[in-house]
Amino acid sequence: AGSCVLEVGERVKEGQKLCDAGEVGFCPEPHLHLQMHLTSSNSAPTLKFALRGSQSPDGYYFPEAGRWYSKDGAVESTVG
Repeated sequence: AGSCVLEVGERVKEGQKLCDAGEVGFCPEPHLHLQMHLTSSNSAPTLKFALRGSQSPDGYYFPEAGRWYSKDGAVESTVG
């Protein structure tokens, strides 16, 4: 908590630091949770967004809830 280095509404660039990641006690590994909305309303629907990954056929992938990803794209879950 409190490790975000961005301001609300700020555009991000490739390679830009978003926040620090660490263990919070109830997750199996440090991770980053990303969620995109058109507005700052808590009731706004989540937007689909793409991330760049070298293992993806066209260089981009669309993350899905519950899946695991590395900097290259989707990976198989190691926790189970």
